[in-house]
Amino acid sequence: TPAEAWMPEEAIMGDSFLSEAAARQKPVPWGPVEPARIYNSMIFPLIPFKIAGVLWYQGEANTINSYAYKSILSTLIGCWRNKWAYDFPFYAELVKNIMATDTFHHYHENAVLAAATFE
Repeated sequence: TPAEAWMPEEAIMGDSFLSEAAARQKPVPWGPVEPARIYNSMIFPLIPFKIAGVLWYQGEANTINSYAYKSILSTLIGCWRNKWAYDFPFYAELVKNIMATDTFHHYHENAVLAAATFE
């Protein structure tokens, strides 16, 4: 699922760059792609509880808008830390898109995702 689905809607809709990037996501049968759809049901209810950190295992669903992934992931991390009101550790492992048919395109997009995570 794309990172946008894991973020508060106001974080996406309040930023024209992120809103445009989120609009590139197309519906898929295996999960929601709409901004905040997963956040509202799976993350928001956890906010009253203290967490030790986050292990983020994602990336393949954002190759369609990889040019924006640095902003998407930075915003997601910032939003979650703001909602919990402390700077917990956030570790990211990017999953490559094995469904890509163009090898160079696939490699380039995933390299962009990786670079955005580790900057």
